[in-house]
Amino acid sequence: MAPITQILLLSLRVSVGAEEVVNEAVTMLREQKSIRHFRWSMILQEDNKLCIFVDWDEKSALDRYLQSDAYQQLLQFMNSQTTEPITSHSVVFDPYGTAVLDNKGGNGTSPVAEVLYMYFGGVQTESENFQDAATTTVQQFLQTIGQTATGMTGESSIGWILDEVAFKGEMCKACILVVGWQSVESQLQFLATEGFSSALPIIASMQGFRGAHKTFVSNHTIDFS
Repeated sequence: MAPITQILLLSLRVSVGAEEVVNEAVTMLREQKSIRHFRWSMILQEDNKLCIFVDWDEKSALDRYLQSDAYQQLLQFMNSQTTEPITSHSVVFDPYGTAVLDNKGGNGTSPVAEVLYMYFGGVQTESENFQDAATTTVQQFLQTIGQTATGMTGESSIGWILDEVAFKGEMCKACILVVGWQSVESQLQFLATEGFSSALPIIASMQGFRGAHKTFVSNHTIDFS
């Protein structure tokens, strides 16, 4: 089985420090022998939002953990530190070696990672080859913007959330494109260029495309191996 990443999103209470939450979570997760890396970052340009990426050896190991008392204890702790229930997604990235998410002291070269969530709904998404075809189109979009964007590092990864997620009242399939940038500002400046405007229809015209949103992270990486 392919490695898998669990993404956790936490809206921290104002009085809660991110490092305190991370340290306790790492302590609770250390007994899980199938974890490879634990990455974390406050979401840039958003207040009190913590994002955690946990890499597992395989889906079956993550599934067992999600059904365990240990996971319920982790959820209980995390929810005690937040203003709303946490969000958790299981994602298979390709390539798995997500150097683009190793932003501070890790194996990557990207100071910042843009995490772009794209949502797809309707009957078009039910075909057997939908995900492969959509991935090819996202790769085309990535290649196109890479030809003109200043500040892209060249690191990237594409993943799909395994379960459907709610977006604007509809259950959708979700693709995650992670792109490495030198800074948040370099990505935002690119949005105002003709290069971005001309590339955007590649995504916007995809069958079943419902919309997208993005966040920025600059992760610390903790190696569990």
